[in-house]
Amino acid sequence: MPERCCTAAAESRHLSTEALDTTKPWQISKIMSSRDWTLASKRACPEQHSAGINKVVIGSAGQLFTASRDATIKRWHADSSTTKFEASLESHCDWVNDLALLEGVLFSCSADKTIKLWQASAPEPQQECSQTLLQHSDYVTALAAAPDVAALASAGLRGEAFIWDVLTAGQGGGRGPQQVALGKRKGGNTPGSVYTLAMNAAGTMLAAGTAQQVIRIADARTGGKIMKLRGHTGTVRSVLLDGDGRLCISGAADRTIRVWDLGQQRCLHTLALHTDSVWTLAADPHFSVLLSGGRDGCVYRTQLATRLSELVLQGPDPIQSLALDPTSNSLWVATNSSSLRRWQHDAPPKPATTSSSSTQPSQFVAAHSALLRSRQSFGPNGAAFPEPQQAQAVQEVPGLPPLVRCASLLDRRHILAQDAAGHVELWDIAGGSVVTRFGQVDFGQKQTELFVPESVSPWFALDCKLGSLMLGLEPPACFGADVYGCDLGIVGPEDDQRFNYGEHLLRAALLYWSTRYNLQAAEKSRTMDVVQQGAGAPANYASPRTSPSTSLPSSPGASPDKGTNPTDSASPARSSEELAAEEQSALEKAMDTQIFKLPTYPTPIIISSQEAPSKQTPSARQGPAGQPQGPGQALPWRLPVTNFTGREPLGSCLPLWVAQAASGSGYTKPADSKCAFLLRPGEGHGLPAMLDARLTAPKVLRMHKVSSYTQGKLLEQGIPLTLLPVPLPPQGSIPTDKPILELTCNGQAIPDNLTLAAIKTFVWKRSDDLVFVYRVRNAMSPAPIAQIGPSS
Repeated sequence: MPERCCTAAAESRHLSTEALDTTKPWQISKIMSSRDWTLASKRACPEQHSAGINKVVIGSAGQLFTASRDATIKRWHADSSTTKFEASLESHCDWVNDLALLEGVLFSCSADKTIKLWQASAPEPQQECSQTLLQHSDYVTALAAAPDVAALASAGLRGEAFIWDVLTAGQGGGRGPQQVALGKRKGGNTPGSVYTLAMNAAGTMLAAGTAQQVIRIADARTGGKIMKLRGHTGTVRSVLLDGDGRLCISGAADRTIRVWDLGQQRCLHTLALHTDSVWTLAADPHFSVLLSGGRDGCVYRTQLATRLSELVLQGPDPIQSLALDPTSNSLWVATNSSSLRRWQHDAPPKPATTSSSSTQPSQFVAAHSALLRSRQSFGPNGAAFPEPQQAQAVQEVPGLPPLVRCASLLDRRHILAQDAAGHVELWDIAGGSVVTRFGQVDFGQKQTELFVPESVSPWFALDCKLGSLMLGLEPPACFGADVYGCDLGIVGPEDDQRFNYGEHLLRAALLYWSTRYNLQAAEKSRTMDVVQQGAGAPANYASPRTSPSTSLPSSPGASPDKGTNPTDSASPARSSEELAAEEQSALEKAMDTQIFKLPTYPTPIIISSQEAPSKQTPSARQGPAGQPQGPGQALPWRLPVTNFTGREPLGSCLPLWVAQAASGSGYTKPADSKCAFLLRPGEGHGLPAMLDARLTAPKVLRMHKVSSYTQGKLLEQGIPLTLLPVPLPPQGSIPTDKPILELTCNGQAIPDNLTLAAIKTFVWKRSDDLVFVYRVRNAMSPAPIAQIGPSS
């Protein structure tokens, strides 16, 4: 029933959110940077990437590592013919941009501003990082390693670059990183962003490619700057240093590759091979053969001594990373695609034809400038590219095409998404899964077809930058959308009850946390009762120091610590089997009562920027080795929804507003959760005005409720009017012997299923109070029924 109010609610307008695929992490808007709490779906099994691969590196004994935009790292075992999945490394919260291997430790850097350390050969199929390094204030874009001295360099946006002592960093001690001086940006106080790094084996020289079109060379031992190499006219995307630190090779957005003599501080050669930006370089150990990949999807191999080049392969996706494995004659290629491909590195050249020149058909001499390359043609038909040496990869490790586009429907419950292969699917937030797959159809047309006349306040920030759907929640806006039980398919006493989308999504996401938290609280209460009775605490119960509000377990999903009490021989102990059975029973009961039901596989994950004061989060283990190292920044973390233990600290790791909503303790709704409207009699119909003509009601109130309320108020004044459904069903008939009540807005009869918010958006189309006019229906000239479509 509507209620009285003195102020009108603010207008709710339709806002459609789309997230489009981009090519580099620094081009991504920081949509999640201000979000405290994000629920991310997982579309792929651990054996697959679900977004583009940014980096591929080769380890020892056939190991292969791939870093992806889906925020995960995969470890593979590759032999001469097959590649087998070994482990998924998951702790990053954003794109993983680069990898480096040193002393049996894998280092990774990410757009979440962290560097993480992993045991490269750990046997676990799903591994967490052993250490998190915090020093950067923005995206970390590049890493470089010096194996002879166990040094690591990192760099990122805002021109930040640091040298780390690998041994002390891995132990959580030492003097901390050394900052590298890269010079100042012209006209500014900070150096330009760094997109690529290289360091020689001895750790004496560090080369940094920047957005200022220069390569900055620094002394990796002292952090002091040495020189700048100028010549490129675009952002430097990739750099290499030879083992002795005498030669530097760079690739840039100006489509050229340059070979530099660092002793003479000058460019020796300019190689123009690509028709677009050069993104990645790789060289053999002797620095005699250069491999280059670019945005044009091409990989070229060039003999540096002769400038003789050949097109190794050409594909539809930009090349992100190359890894050369001489032992198996393999070239691993990572692209914007989620699939990894292996090509033959040193394939024999194609045989020459009688009409060919002295070089083979796939070979040519590299041009000296991008302009000259643009004028080059190949073959009798004047093609822009030479013939590729290889038409197909030797092997492909398939991934799942990432979602590249998504938009919320107007009901704010269903999301339309499209993957990189063009397949369109419909997701239901209430189930956390796909409900309909449409195949390869036009996204915009399908969005139009699925139009529903709803106007629900946007209660989440929608994103798909990790290749999967991500819902960012922020109070109080995330509690601004309600729905009636009947609209959720609930039949029975609750079908007329309102449910809040944000509350029930949090309840579903934190089902394991709330269940385990309540069980631990009940067990603690039971223990205290036993203690007060003089029996002592049960031998297998966690001590008060591990109560839900004080600490975290040593790793996500771990059981509470178990202590013993020497005086507890007479206490009623409960076995671990009994506790596990009780937990399983409680979880099953809780699942049965959930309105939203999220899948348990693939398990959705929580990503948060909140942090416990002790910096012990679900992604950082307790103890000295697990303490994040840095100047006090917040440590982002991620955790599968099933791994919450119930002991996460409230108010820090687990925000109070999240815990309160998830446990049913309440939440704060936004100020504009209601809608004000006026009821006025139509002129010339002889109906009285109502005493309480200005009312407010929830925005989700449907028109048939307003009509029933009006009919009841008129009946109280002795005016019985018949109420008919709008629109009238096909088999329905209009009585001619009874006066019929008709309500209009803007001169139009309103369908019964429209909400107040939808009426205001599509019919009233103004920011002031809604006005409904009630009158006796004129059979000769009834009000036209409002027609609402996508263009309304």
